[in-house]
Amino acid sequence: HFSDGRDPVQKDVFEMLARMFAREGLSLVPMFSFDAPMPAVEAALSRSQTGVPGVGLVDFNQTRRDRSILKSLPIYNPLGTSVQYAVSQVIEEFVQRYRSHSAIQGVGLVCRPDTVTLLPGRRWGYDAMTIGRFFQATPEIGLFQDAKESIQRDWQATQRSLLDQHQDKWLHWRADQMSSWYQAMANSIKTSRSDLTLYLAPTEMFRNEQFAAAMSPSLHRSVDFQKLMLQMGFDLNSFRQLPETGAIPDVVLLRSHRIAPDASPADERVNHYLATSNQADQFYSKLNYSSELFQHRHALAQFSQLHSSPPFSKQSDPILRRQPAMPAGNESRQRFVTMIRTRDSRQLIDGGERFSASIDAKLRQMFLIYRQFPDQPFKDVGVKWIGDQSMLPLAVRQLTAKDGTYFYLANASPWPIEVKLSVRDRAGSNVGNVTSMSTKPIQFAPLATAQPQANRVDLAGVVKLAPYELVGGKSVNAGWAITDFELTLPANSDKDLRRQVFELQAKLVAAQTAPAIEVLDNPRFEVEPHSPLSGWQIGQQDVNQFEIKTSMAGSVFREDRRYLHIQNNKNSPLWIRSNDFLV
Repeated sequence: HFSDGRDPVQKDVFEMLARMFAREGLSLVPMFSFDAPMPAVEAALSRSQTGVPGVGLVDFNQTRRDRSILKSLPIYNPLGTSVQYAVSQVIEEFVQRYRSHSAIQGVGLVCRPDTVTLLPGRRWGYDAMTIGRFFQATPEIGLFQDAKESIQRDWQATQRSLLDQHQDKWLHWRADQMSSWYQAMANSIKTSRSDLTLYLAPTEMFRNEQFAAAMSPSLHRSVDFQKLMLQMGFDLNSFRQLPETGAIPDVVLLRSHRIAPDASPADERVNHYLATSNQADQFYSKLNYSSELFQHRHALAQFSQLHSSPPFSKQSDPILRRQPAMPAGNESRQRFVTMIRTRDSRQLIDGGERFSASIDAKLRQMFLIYRQFPDQPFKDVGVKWIGDQSMLPLAVRQLTAKDGTYFYLANASPWPIEVKLSVRDRAGSNVGNVTSMSTKPIQFAPLATAQPQANRVDLAGVVKLAPYELVGGKSVNAGWAITDFELTLPANSDKDLRRQVFELQAKLVAAQTAPAIEVLDNPRFEVEPHSPLSGWQIGQQDVNQFEIKTSMAGSVFREDRRYLHIQNNKNSPLWIRSNDFLV
């Protein structure tokens, strides 16, 4: 055995993980993050005394990347052919080794600003080798097509060409090189297994200085998001929407969503602006496949009590653990249903650095419904509504497939909604028959029409949706289709919305003159509070489920103490949060 607790029998951990996924009927997509030195590239650098052309990362002022300082940049030049070859070899070797595992459904690349699978912006990538390749590919420019030394000797002419005169060609050529590389890796993957897909996950883009500066909220600046993504190496023309064949493309560009409930608004300003940007919505709506990646940011919790206990007391570094903060109750479905309503998302990926902590019953029911949908784009159903349909909190869509007509209703609002569906069906013995994808029944009844039509029956049905709920169904009748729908919100929904807006305005006014708290008041609850839950936030939950009690001296503590008592009477998730304070 080993003294450090290692397993005496060496195992392939990833193979064990793939077998576990297959046993549970789950799909596995391993993600690769190339943010560290690569042995193949480092070996080539060590063998060459003058360096390997195209490997180093150089900016437009011919300044090389300093590994010890600029940690938000990739170690190598993503456009370097030797770098791309080294990455491709790793992916190819991995697929060859594990292609027999049925649970593996694709390979993903983490395109973070410090990885070599993402361009670091328009400022970087100006080494002589890369520029020489560009001039050779664009002979119409007529500049430095033969001698790479001329590029460095007349650097001012090179700068004018790349940064001004031919900037668009330069940016498109760089993005084309990245797209060709992605496609080549996808082709290599499909050579081993034809059902595998290459996923690109642009994550933590705020770590790139250019991206963060462009996507920070501003009242005086408009952002060309498509051009910004082009500078990062993603050309929209390479990921354009394809004909509705239903097949997954070889390369899928994911839309990343960062979930960080403990982060401050200042820290999340770029992500919030990106999530609410109309230009970003338009960019992702034109992609060939709608796929979402939800990344949960875990807070670090410190085990301070372990530092005084051996053997941890001998180490100086703090003992930390990743503390997940996952939404509960109806909010656990909010992020998924919102994207289904907005984009008709065909793929939902949840996790981030770690797997989700847990899946409650409501979220599990939503996944069971979602997985019954065909992997094809659905079409919107018309609505009897005055105004912009995209502003509705509800989406009703349907798909006519070979085995019947599928439909779903996605309520992305915090209120329950009642929906009246109008349906057209063919006359017959099975008229109005619909199979629900959940335990909630969906029934339709014929309508009495003034002018009945031959072989056609008009039906109507009412579906009640809970907040952030997804409902789906299927009809095998030929000709069955939803023609339109009406929705009804609760009578007090407008009052609730006005109240929330008023409370937000009141907080903004109070924040302008709020004094800083130097010391936390009543830290051990010895003082009688002004209200039953003074200093705590519980939202709209029932206050009777929370109580601050007193423990007299001699029972548990040596002196009187006050403690928080929570009692769950409704068998639903509860949450409570202490008010923020400054120390």
